Amino acid sequence: MEVINELAEALSKAQGEMENAVKDSTNPFFKSHYADLASVILAIKIPLSKNGLSYVQLVKTDNGITSVETILMHRSGQSISASMIAKPAKDDMQSLGSAITYARRYSLQAMVGLSAEDDDGEKAIGRIALKPEYIDDKQKSNLVDGITDLGIPITRFLEYMKINSLDTMTKADYPKAIVALEAKKKAKEAEAK
Repeated sequence: MEVINELAEALSKAQGEMENAVKDSTNPFFKSHYADLASVILAIKIPLSKNGLSYVQLVKTDNGITSVETILMHRSGQSISASMIAKPAKDDMQSLGSAITYARRYSLQAMVGLSAEDDDGEKAIGRIALKPEYIDDKQKSNLVDGITDLGIPITRFLEYMKINSLDTMTKADYPKAIVALEAKKKAKEAEAK
């Protein structure tokens, strides 16, 4: 069996940072929404890159059968790959292009373990989407104090947390923010010694 320990660890970290792909495209035939290839790439690009991962997708044709091979690579040189057949609905280039895009999207999602927001599924079983709970004023104040004490530009901190303002930080993300600030504080203290 191929050794992929470093790739597996990096992918695990990247998956922890990934948000679901946003279903921002519409299929008028089925009257449904889906996450297009661009949404999938947007959801994975930064988490993969931050963890030393990249991917390529190769289109191959063998005996008239077109497939997409997705290769996930780690900076260590380790990699994994999988192929998916791209079977067009009709025998023309537009259908082939659509089938290739479809195969790229689904194979990439499968390779990195990414799912799309499932609004349609939630509606189908009668669940109401819960609105996120945002941090309260005391938690915001704690963060502002920590950021200020460390001399970190607020914009850099917001970028790290992938939010536009502290008003949009969820209670679920608050512990991650505190841990990040504590780690930065420890690093600064170690530098000062």
